[in-house]
Amino acid sequence: MIAPFIGGEDRTVALNSRVQLSCVIEEGDAPFTIRWSRDSRPVVPSQLLKVTDFNAYSSILTVHQLSLAHAGNYSCRAENDAGSASQSTFIRVTGQSIIRMHFQCYPLPATCFNIYL
Repeated sequence: MIAPFIGGEDRTVALNSRVQLSCVIEEGDAPFTIRWSRDSRPVVPSQLLKVTDFNAYSSILTVHQLSLAHAGNYSCRAENDAGSASQSTFIRVTGQSIIRMHFQCYPLPATCFNIYL
């Protein structure tokens, strides 16, 4: 039997802030495999999203700069020879995404483009 625990309850966090989720296996026999998912899809580590296996019993998911796209239901799934179990928490991201727009025009023929940054 394994029983993972994700530290904390559902959370509301500000845009561009950082969040860490801990997955700790409190019961069960090693070895374990710990996997993270968001909205039922595997988490893919990137420059802003890191998964760190702290030790044989825990894993930490860090999002270094939250965007609106990082909102969702995060789950930690732990597996061993006896079976598997999972825990989830919902991350809500608040704030407004800023879209900067400027026009760039070229002379003759006058052609203008909207550029979104």
